[in-house]
Amino acid sequence: MQVEMESHVLPTLTLLDDILGGGLERGVITEIYGEGGTGKTNLCMCIAANVIRQGFKVVYVDTEGLPMHRMAQIAGRDALKDLIVYRPTDWEEQNSAVDEVSRLLERRGDIPLLIVDSLTNFYRLEFGEEAVRDLGRQLLKLQKMARNLNVAVVVTNQVYTDTHEGRIKPIGGHMLQHVAKVILALERHSDVRVVRVEKHRSYMDGAKAYFLITDRGVEAAPYGD
Repeated sequence: MQVEMESHVLPTLTLLDDILGGGLERGVITEIYGEGGTGKTNLCMCIAANVIRQGFKVVYVDTEGLPMHRMAQIAGRDALKDLIVYRPTDWEEQNSAVDEVSRLLERRGDIPLLIVDSLTNFYRLEFGEEAVRDLGRQLLKLQKMARNLNVAVVVTNQVYTDTHEGRIKPIGGHMLQHVAKVILALERHSDVRVVRVEKHRSYMDGAKAYFLITDRGVEAAPYGD
C-alpha cells in the first residue's frame, strides 16, 4: 500500500493513531520521552516497520544500539532493505549524521519518516555552551527538514530527576519542548506501558493509550484508569 506523500498525517498503524488523529503529523517534530524501559525504541521500531509496509523507506539515526534482530522480528528481514540506518558513536558524529540525513532527504524527496533514537543520548555526556548550541543547531536542521520536505520527524528523549521539583523531566529543557509540536510521554506500570499526549497543536492533549511489548512489537493493552 502506497500512501500519498502530500498527506499531512502519516499513519503508524499502531495504537498511536487513535490518540494522534490518525497518525504522525508531517512537517513537525514529535518528541517521545520517558525513563529507560518504557518502550521508546520498541515503539519507534514498530512505527518504522509499519511505514515501510506502506511502501516507503525510513531513515533511522541510532545512538542507542538498535537491535537489528528485534527489528527483523517486528518488520521481517525483507523490510530491512528499506531501513536506512545511521549509527553515530559520539556527539560530534551525531552532528555530522544530521547534516548527512538532511542532504539525503533533500536528494530523495520521497522518504516520509525520520527517527532519531535518541536525540540526547550523547548530549547528556557533554557539558557547556557548545553542546547547547549544537543541540539547537540540530533541532533547527530537523525542523527545516520536517517543514520543507513534509517529513514526520520523531525524536526520542531521555529524562532526569529535577531535585528542586522532585519530578522526572525530559532532557533539553525549554528549547526542545518549544521546537517539538507534538510531545508524547511514556510510563511503565509493570508490563503495561502508557503513552500520553502531553502536547499537540491540533488534537486532544491528555489522551492516553496502553500497550504491551510482544514478539510482534507493541500491541494495545486492555487497561485503563
